[in-house]
Amino acid sequence: MSGERYLVVVPEQGSEPWWRDRLTGVGRAHGLGLINGKGFLLLSEAQPLLLGEIEQPVGAIVGTIFGYVGGAALTRLPDREALAALTTRGASLVDNYWGDYVAIIGDGGAPTILRAPFGDLPCFVRRSADATLFGSDVELLQSVSVRPVIDWHAIALQLIAPDIRRRQTCLASIEELACGDRVTLTPTVEYRTLWSPWHFVRPEQRCDDKLAATERLRTAILETIAAQTGDSRSNLLLLSGGVDSSIAAAALSAADRNTIALTMVTRDPAGDERDYARCVADHCGMPLTEIVRDPAMVDITRSDARDLPYPTETSFSQATRAAIAELAGSSERRVVHGGGGDQIFCSQQSAAPLADLIRANGFDRRISALTLDLARVAHTTAGAVARQALARLIARRSDYRWRAELECLTPMACRFEAQALEHHWLSPPAGAGSGSAGHVALTMSALGIVQSPAWRAHPPWKAILLSQPVIETCLSIPPWLWFERGRNRAIARRAVEDLLPAGHAWRPGKGAMASFMIEIFETNRPRLRAMIADGLLVREGLVDREACLKILDTPPPIRGNAWARLLQFADVEAWAASW
Repeated sequence: MSGERYLVVVPEQGSEPWWRDRLTGVGRAHGLGLINGKGFLLLSEAQPLLLGEIEQPVGAIVGTIFGYVGGAALTRLPDREALAALTTRGASLVDNYWGDYVAIIGDGGAPTILRAPFGDLPCFVRRSADATLFGSDVELLQSVSVRPVIDWHAIALQLIAPDIRRRQTCLASIEELACGDRVTLTPTVEYRTLWSPWHFVRPEQRCDDKLAATERLRTAILETIAAQTGDSRSNLLLLSGGVDSSIAAAALSAADRNTIALTMVTRDPAGDERDYARCVADHCGMPLTEIVRDPAMVDITRSDARDLPYPTETSFSQATRAAIAELAGSSERRVVHGGGGDQIFCSQQSAAPLADLIRANGFDRRISALTLDLARVAHTTAGAVARQALARLIARRSDYRWRAELECLTPMACRFEAQALEHHWLSPPAGAGSGSAGHVALTMSALGIVQSPAWRAHPPWKAILLSQPVIETCLSIPPWLWFERGRNRAIARRAVEDLLPAGHAWRPGKGAMASFMIEIFETNRPRLRAMIADGLLVREGLVDREACLKILDTPPPIRGNAWARLLQFADVEAWAASW
């Protein structure tokens, strides 16, 4: 988690003195300082940026906030900007700033809480009889309220569409304020979305020039990564050798940041990327540590999401966490990675970008080259791509069809499919292209990487590509520009190719770690059988016990991807057991 722990209490009328006394004790127990604001009380681990008088501020910004001009994190806002933040109830912050922050506006009788677009400082919400609570983690919310219980309906939605983030978490009575959303406390709790990806894909925002788009993205990547790593701490980069982690390495090197690198490899050659990682690390001047993934590093009965209100951490990531803990030791190194690059850099395998190009520009001279590039990316024929694009144009449909994961679920769970696939970003405005809809859907799936990191994770992880300026720039680049030389993510590759070893930016693919996950599955078959067959998901009627046993009882070697579904169930079981 970037930033610090915090707890905001908005008391009902007449209960403020009681809450102030209560929070004084809670703050002392957790090492948090108390700030008495107008209409709110704030416990914070570090000194927040205050709006208004210090003695009783009318607002506060917790976490790290940057301006679009200049790289250093801000410790105060100019008077005019502070006034704008108050009068717009935080909306001006979304337009003019970025970072990992939560803003509280307390004056005016209707306190407002705003969370930064793609900020990885969480904001969980809980209502009690005499206050509304906002906190960075569930433990702090529990310190002033009762322990929550599991919401099994929300678990069903999570199993059907695990990459869609929802307001209701998997703990009853705990909601989450989404990135870019604002909640205002009138007699009811009113949510409003202030930041939407659809604003940046509109024709007036579009940058349909390859050279200009490349330069804009290069600037956004280099400046935001330099800003996020501008303090004196050193960095530990998770360097797979793929395109996205290599982009992160290039930006850290360009900013002259003190960085060491870690690459995790599988025993299977298909997941051994050491040669690529070595090449990038050497070019960028980063010492590289190589560790082979071992199933013994994974305990499938333990959940690294036990601090979170939903089961979003995977057991296989424990191997990476163990390696980081050994390498970082007790140092204050920041762990950074290139997660989310596939999503924001428009890594589609679809004919939709071609349909968008034709719809926007008619029979453009770029059609032939784009058709061939899309065919190479999708390992199909140019004719198939052309036919699919034509079908999209005729149908005039632009909505993105999210695939539900219904494998091994009971009919009772499957009846929530439509609800599980709901998200307002998946409803495109009139005239939107299907390629843009696909890019927005990919961007939405990246929310899970930043939205709620576990606060106890030490050192914390940071997805340094997923900053608001980079994402806005990516969305303004039309889908058809992201394909070149038979590769996807073309603009991102072009943006940093001169900062990487010759040819590396255009490497065709990257190794897979599926073999390691299969090792985990095979090593833990008996334990998986006990966890799933006699587990909570079966007891609650969500998972088909017999379907799971059929997979578990099939002799090795296992075929297909059924093993991945059962490991997912085990992750949920381990999380549920922690509650």
